[in-house]
Amino acid sequence: TIPDVLTESETEELQLIFDRFVSGDIKVPGRDFCDMSQSFGTPYDEWQLVNCMLPTRYYPPMKGNIYERLTASMARQLYPESYMVKDYDQLLNKRPGKSEAVFSYHQDMGYWPSSEVLGVNLTDTCTFSLALDDSDEANGCLRYVAGSGVSKTLRPHVPLKGSREEGHALCIEIDETKENVNLVPAKRGSI
Repeated sequence: TIPDVLTESETEELQLIFDRFVSGDIKVPGRDFCDMSQSFGTPYDEWQLVNCMLPTRYYPPMKGNIYERLTASMARQLYPESYMVKDYDQLLNKRPGKSEAVFSYHQDMGYWPSSEVLGVNLTDTCTFSLALDDSDEANGCLRYVAGSGVSKTLRPHVPLKGSREEGHALCIEIDETKENVNLVPAKRGSI
């Protein structure tokens, strides 16, 4: 966790835009706006985990915001030999009081096309997650399996809800009694 990357005013500016997506004020068509914990077609008032894919596509004034600029700089520092560019952006909202608001264990590359389709077999990637609210174990902070990236092996992923036509989310099986799972609490404005 990198604390206090954004100031309160920078975080608030992004929060206001985020809230417009969650409220439906900024429209996102089709399956780019879904519940990552349930099947497509679940009524919005029953959603547990609001997912908005590609928000900068649907709200272009958000492009190049302070968060994007800072994380691009961090990626260049972490991987100075690689040419890293932003590939994807996403907003997630674990709705309060919803016990099933769980973004399943996964490896981001599980969502990517195969190396044959991409035409490259590289695993250099950075994923950044900005806390717009304080997150801890009680409200579902990020978790990761320590050392899971060392082997550079993609674990088998399966659709969370039967098939990818039924729901967007993929998941992998993790036995928390056998694997070293770490919690990543983060204060608002931290990455």
